[in-house]
Parts: sequence; C-alpha cells; structure tokens
Amino acid sequence: MTLDLWHCWNDYLSRIPPEANLQSERVNVLQRVVSQSDDLHKKMIRGMIFGILAGPNQSTLHQFVQNRNSTMLPCEVLLQDMVAIERDNFDYATHVLLSLVVQNFDFFKAQTLERVLWLSETLFNKSVPKLKDLVLCLLQRISASPTTKPNQLFLNRALVEILLRHVAWVCAQTDRFPAIVFIKFLRQAEEHFNRGDAEKLLEIELNLCRHIWQGRQLQCIEAGRELIRIFSNHSNRPELAMIKEELQKTIQGKPLIKHLLEKRGNKQGESNVYVQFLLNFEVQRRLEFMLTHLPEVNIQWHLKWLLDFAGIEFGKESETQIVDIVRHIVVNVTPTNEIIHSNKLQRYTLIGHLISQ
Repeated sequence: MTLDLWHCWNDYLSRIPPEANLQSERVNVLQRVVSQSDDLHKKMIRGMIFGILAGPNQSTLHQFVQNRNSTMLPCEVLLQDMVAIERDNFDYATHVLLSLVVQNFDFFKAQTLERVLWLSETLFNKSVPKLKDLVLCLLQRISASPTTKPNQLFLNRALVEILLRHVAWVCAQTDRFPAIVFIKFLRQAEEHFNRGDAEKLLEIELNLCRHIWQGRQLQCIEAGRELIRIFSNHSNRPELAMIKEELQKTIQGKPLIKHLLEKRGNKQGESNVYVQFLLNFEVQRRLEFMLTHLPEVNIQWHLKWLLDFAGIEFGKESETQIVDIVRHIVVNVTPTNEIIHSNKLQRYTLIGHLISQ
C-alpha cells in the first residue's frame, strides 16, 4: 500500500503545473482532475496523504520544490488542498489512514506516526464517521508494558493528550466508545504509578478518566467487572476519589460495586470489548495463532515469543499484563469443537503455563 501511495503522490505532483504556486491555482487544477472520476479523486487523496506523512525528507518533494523555486509545501498546505477537493466528509481519507495503521504501524518511523496523529486530530471537528474506528485502532496499538517499543510509548502519550483536548467529542459518543477509552487509560495509568519518568503522563491519563466519568458515568459503569478489577488498584488515589464515592453508594441495600461484581457476563458469542482493548493488537493476533494453529507440544518456544513481544518481565510491574491476557482468553476465546478434539494448544493449557510463570 505504501508503494501505491508513493505513485499517487508522484501523480499529484505531475498534475500541478510549475506556475501554480498559489493555493487557489493548485485547487483549480485539482478540482478539474477529481471531477473526471471517483478513482482520480481517491488517487489525489492518497497522494496528498503520502505527502503529509512523508514530509520534506522525500527526494520527490525536494525536487518538486527546486523545480518551482518556491518554499517547501508544508503539511498544512496539503491539508488545505485536501479540504478543497474532499467530497465525502473525509470518509475515504480516514479509511486510508486506518488501513495504514492496521498494515504498517510496526514499521512507522517516529515522524510518520506523529503526522498520522496530527492528521487524525484535524478530523475531530469535522464529524468524520470513521474517526472512532481510527481512534479504536490506535488504542489497540498501545501496550501496557513499560518496556514496550518507542512508537507505542509515544502513541500512548500523544493519543491521551489528543483525547483530553477533545474530551467533549469523546463524551458525545453514545455507544461504548467513551467507556472503552476510560477503561483503556485507567489501565494504562496503573502501569505508570511507580514510574518516575511518567508522572506527567499519569496526571493526563487520570484527568482524561475523570472527565469521561463525569460525562458518561453510566457507560463507564457498564464495563462491570473490568471496571472493578482495574479500579481496585486505584482505590486510594485522591484524584479518583469521586469515582470511589460513586461505587460505594448503596443501591437496593448494597453498594454499587457489589452489583457490578454480580453482573452477568456477555451473551454467548459476544466479545468483551473492554478486555479486548486492554491488549495490544499484535498480542491478540499471536494468541489467536497459538490457540488455533499451534500443536500443544510446541508451547514453550511460542510462549516466550508471546511474552517477549508483550514486554512482560517477571518480578516487575509488567507482570500485571498476564491477568489481562488470561482474562481475554477466558471471556473472548471460544474454541471450536474441531480444536477441542485436536492436538492443538488448548485454552486451559495456555492459562496454566501463564499463571505458573
């Protein structure tokens, strides 16, 4: 897909005449191009997204500037061009970003990830339909491990800051989205309590959680046992005193916390999305492979393969991720009869190895 975007970027450059230095001139040219077909419209969108993400380090962009004796086209100018020709409320642009994150996140350079987040944030005030899907996809690229890869650490900090700036948009969503964000960053904050280099990040995470709780308390309560399981490690934090107070309120003769613990789980076949978003996407993908394709006799090497990627170091705070993994296996993995009666790795065997580490 990256190669396709590069070709689209070159096509975009080839269609801008050398004398078109003003934005109005570029926009007139682009509007004539995209009016020819929907495919050309999409091609120009892909090209401009590549230009924004690749930045001034691309030789083609450098040559483009030299040929026109003008300053470098900044991201803001390319975004203005995109705004001028978009015809679907950025639905296709969001689709392209989503596909890039799904397929290439682990290969993103720091600048590319920064530009993805910058471009994503510009969509918050435009009521883009697929924006929630993009945010959820980014959430699943964040790991709870303090030993995680640099991209994930940067994404954690940048995304929580963006969501705090747009917390009104988060709370305006009427589905489970606000509660998923709340549970995700409440869990992330748990990993950052004892890290001296993460005090500012912890403060932002807890601030975001407080705002979401105030705006969407009922949705957060719907998380049920996951809320109680994670909040139990936060119960003495003064920043979250108002949440503790609400959970201790008496309803029908017993505290709300008791009602949540007694709440029945999901319907058969329905995934627990709160648990699902606690785990990094790649950890889930490796779990799925192990529980559907791996012969049980090969568990030891693949268990190390799983835990090393998750960044779990035994005897340290990252061990708490094992609880998330076990919880995910219990509530979200339903083996078929074929797997149950095969030599493939069984859920109970994997759980036993995880808790005995």
